[in-house]
Amino acid sequence: MFSKYPVPSPVSVRPQRILLIRFFGTSGVIETIPVIAALRQRFPKADIALLTEKEHSALLNGHPALDRLIFVERGWHRTLRGIKRLRQRLQMFKPDAALDFQGRFRSALAAYLSGAKTRVGFSGKNISFGNKVFNNILFSSKETDGIERNLTLLEIFGITGTSIAFDLPECETDKRNTAAMLNRHGLNGNFAVIHAGYSKKPSFWTEDRMADISKELLEQWNLPSLVVCADEKEMDKAEMLVSKADGAAYLVPKITLPEFALLARRAVITAGTCPELLAAARAAGAQTVNFDNYDDVQSACDFCDEVLAAMLMQEEGDTVSFEQEITKFKAAA
Repeated sequence: MFSKYPVPSPVSVRPQRILLIRFFGTSGVIETIPVIAALRQRFPKADIALLTEKEHSALLNGHPALDRLIFVERGWHRTLRGIKRLRQRLQMFKPDAALDFQGRFRSALAAYLSGAKTRVGFSGKNISFGNKVFNNILFSSKETDGIERNLTLLEIFGITGTSIAFDLPECETDKRNTAAMLNRHGLNGNFAVIHAGYSKKPSFWTEDRMADISKELLEQWNLPSLVVCADEKEMDKAEMLVSKADGAAYLVPKITLPEFALLARRAVITAGTCPELLAAARAAGAQTVNFDNYDDVQSACDFCDEVLAAMLMQEEGDTVSFEQEITKFKAAA
């Protein structure tokens, strides 16, 4: 750990107002949720705020551990007016401590503008120079997992070994909407969710190949698939997937992120290629499969089979754990 100033001992840091900073990337914002939960548990009376961009905050609206969301527009740091406006808003909040999870110039600048005396960020070769200038306490973390890495910053408050919790809120409107989606297709039992959208391998993970997996899930596991899409750009691919699935899949158009999380929570398995949506599904407690991790349909189907078989054994009280099954499968692959 590197600090330009003496590091306050964890016992002496008792913040009343805490500012968390994470701008772009829905999955990155989701990875801050366990931090929020851990801070709330340690400081139940603290005022906790998250500074972020509005388009990435959908899952945090109404979160019980978060007191406020402060939204910022993209490019705010490129104009003097934008900088002054943000400084004014942040200093109205008057945070005692600011935690910078982004490690970029703009996020470190925001921490500095907030006026917080304790400004904590990361050190490392991929961290911007601005982070070293504006944050006065820097932690070095060897964690590659984003959530575990974020939790490292909580050491400044003496918080270590915390359990990972998301506790996503459930809006009544979203509950009604997802129930209507399921009722529309007569899905009162088990089902899978497949997202037809962004892929790192778009030439491989075509509608035909995803349709093959949906047919496999129905034939082998009696799991019909709900094919979801977030916008018009994904609609054509989703419609094509459903048309090629021979009755194994149903279309759910234009779903919101909170609705997707609710569907994923109810589904037996959630699959796709978009890291941000899969992160939302995992935060909701869903079992996920990222097709982009596989170079052929059969390998993806085999992994789905292994996941579902392990879950079935757990339900039946088998002593073999899910983690052991996955480890065995990966070793054999």
